[in-house]
Amino acid sequence: MMYDATGQRIFRHDLVMFEKTTGAEHDRGLVVSLGKTDIIVVLVDGTEVEKKPCDLTVVDRSFLCPGMAVASVSHCSGQPGVITGVDTKLDLVQLDGTDERPRVVATGVSPAEVWPVRELTRGDYVMSGMWLGRVVEVSVDVDVLFNDGTAVCRVTNAGDNKLRVVSKKSYWNRHKDGFYPGDGVAGDASVLKASRWIKGHWKPSHGEGIGGCGGGKWLKRVQKEWKILETSLPDTIYVRGFEDRMDLLRAAMVGASGTPYHDGLFFFDLHLPPSYPAAPPQVKYHSFGLHANPNLYPSGTVCLSLLNTFGGKGTELWSPESSSLVQVVVSIQGLVLTAQPYYNEANYAAQAGTPEGRRNELPYCENTYLVNLHTMLYLIRRPPVGFEMFVRDHFCRRGQHVLRACEAYLHEGCPVGTLDGESIATETSKDRSCSVGFKLALANVVPRLVEAFTEIGARTSNEVDQM
Repeated sequence: MMYDATGQRIFRHDLVMFEKTTGAEHDRGLVVSLGKTDIIVVLVDGTEVEKKPCDLTVVDRSFLCPGMAVASVSHCSGQPGVITGVDTKLDLVQLDGTDERPRVVATGVSPAEVWPVRELTRGDYVMSGMWLGRVVEVSVDVDVLFNDGTAVCRVTNAGDNKLRVVSKKSYWNRHKDGFYPGDGVAGDASVLKASRWIKGHWKPSHGEGIGGCGGGKWLKRVQKEWKILETSLPDTIYVRGFEDRMDLLRAAMVGASGTPYHDGLFFFDLHLPPSYPAAPPQVKYHSFGLHANPNLYPSGTVCLSLLNTFGGKGTELWSPESSSLVQVVVSIQGLVLTAQPYYNEANYAAQAGTPEGRRNELPYCENTYLVNLHTMLYLIRRPPVGFEMFVRDHFCRRGQHVLRACEAYLHEGCPVGTLDGESIATETSKDRSCSVGFKLALANVVPRLVEAFTEIGARTSNEVDQM
């Protein structure tokens, strides 16, 4: 047995910390091997170092999970128990594709705030709706566009050593297995000749091409979508792409006045699969583990007929010929981030206009507004990559209006979603009053908002500061 500097026993997969040596970039790593006298620790950049147990301090044991039987390390013969909950915090490093070693950009991040991006492998557990399953086979089909632009072939099961990557454009392409849009690939003549040719036909000169995308048709459609986005987006929706990933986009939406999402920011990542536009884009919501709407799951799933993730018929569903990315983002803002999210719940739409619906819609809006405020706090602390200045500028401009709305709810009792664009009460604000419970919860959030807005330089009135 080996023990760290505090006398705690060390196990494989423990996250340990040690004193940083001269010239070293990192002071923590993962235990991968326990020797007779030394311990092998792998650092975040992949290098391995040899350390004495007395030089290490165990800081995390996150391989533990609910349901595991455990006993105290210091009293192994004591009472055993079963883990019922695990609180894990993560340190994130920036991987910018340079040759420099990764650097830490955030600490103490909750797992609910991040989205794993690793590839599916055999044995993975996956969810489809309410069904739980396990991956038993992974088949990768790659459409290859050749350099002359006149031919495209589809290589099935490309992961079975049929293709090899010869040029990589982004960090992920350089450091992870698999094929990505824009990768330069090559294959044996026999493989390419036997593949299905979507456009053109095989030639002896077809040795290398651009893989991972849907070929020329895919590229033309994506370019067309970008032109539409440049001219047709509403003023409250912003979309940015990634230079080295044509298949990825990130959208930011500003919550409209008259809704519990007023002045909030909501981020979505869109992925255009190789089968696009035959299949709709895949959309992931930045939830921070919060449930902002019945159609926006804490897992990040977006339930919308247009995305084929929710029931629908006719024009509600995705159409390869007529549907577009603009339609997707506008639909999310118009159909999901609504004034009355209560009626987005399954089978609740029938309650609209009834006494039961009117009784339930207000507390639902109140809870949604609280989630909106908590989302603001998360965004200010850790804005999505590429939107750092956007988030800061937005809340510098609108922070005072957010606090003014909180003041109207706390002191005037205005119902959530009845204020105008400047967060001032309207005639409908007099119809009802918000609940006492909502006011108590709001009073706990406001000081944190004031502190967060002040840190980024947003104006806060003296009256609001005293709330």
